[in-house]
Amino acid sequence: MLVKSFISGPTPQKILEHEDYKKYTKKLAQLAGPKIHLHNDVDEEPCPPLGFEFITELKLGRGVNPWSDEFSSGCDCKNGCKKGCNCIEILPDGFGNLSYKNGLVIHDSDFVIYECNPMCSCGPGCQNSVVGRGRQHEFEIFKTALKGWGLRCREPLKKGTFIGLYLGEVVNPEEASKRAKMGDEMKLSYLFDLDKFNKDDQENRVDDSEDELSKGMGEDHKDSYAIDGRECGTYTRFINHSCDPNCVAYAVVSGRRDLEVYDLAMFTARNIAPFEELSFEYTMEDDHIPSASIKDTSKCHCGAANCRGFLW
Repeated sequence: MLVKSFISGPTPQKILEHEDYKKYTKKLAQLAGPKIHLHNDVDEEPCPPLGFEFITELKLGRGVNPWSDEFSSGCDCKNGCKKGCNCIEILPDGFGNLSYKNGLVIHDSDFVIYECNPMCSCGPGCQNSVVGRGRQHEFEIFKTALKGWGLRCREPLKKGTFIGLYLGEVVNPEEASKRAKMGDEMKLSYLFDLDKFNKDDQENRVDDSEDELSKGMGEDHKDSYAIDGRECGTYTRFINHSCDPNCVAYAVVSGRRDLEVYDLAMFTARNIAPFEELSFEYTMEDDHIPSASIKDTSKCHCGAANCRGFLW
């Protein structure tokens, strides 16, 4: 059986010795968890923009209300959680079970993940705290031939594996709309709408179009906050689009329970081979159908058999 290889060549010594490369890898070394590598065997660019700020949690922008821990609560489970835990009893009827099995997510992204939090009594090894334990794998930010910088893992990943949080600045609806228009003009945006819990969503299930990466296009953000990963965020910012993605974003609720601001966590949608590029779908197939002029400037280079030919 022929197995496709995703392994590329080594990073040239000229890049390894570049001061910007050293500065960037120093920033990556400060991130908690296994090592994040930096690789480029495509051109001479030493690293992504140095001005990008790596953060470890969402940064609340102007007009976004902070959450007080005095309104948080936790379960009283001992030595791990199971069905009946307070943290999962708020799931829809018929789905009051844990979201994970052996550390892998076991339901699709239509459902919200309710995780235990630091106020719970279940302990750090609780099976209902996968995102809370953080990244467990080494990843590599690497230069692609046509899509700028991307993200991959040097080891195989099973379906349902936690990749990382999508972080950035949380902005209010008015600011989100302004930045969406800017993204439209630049044909580049890192806005992710936090619209999982809208008024019509009484059972915490949503249409497949929810929680997509909002790629500008003058979109009205209505009443929902959005995460902007342009200036700050983490390594998941480098996950590129694919029309046949191998990752998917989940809404994760933990300590903060007002449902206005919540975490977005990336998980693998299938088994992934070593060095295979990680990807998710920025917009659904029927959304943001572009005009001919936009098609000329928003081409998709994912290479999937079902590629639509454009991003947005």
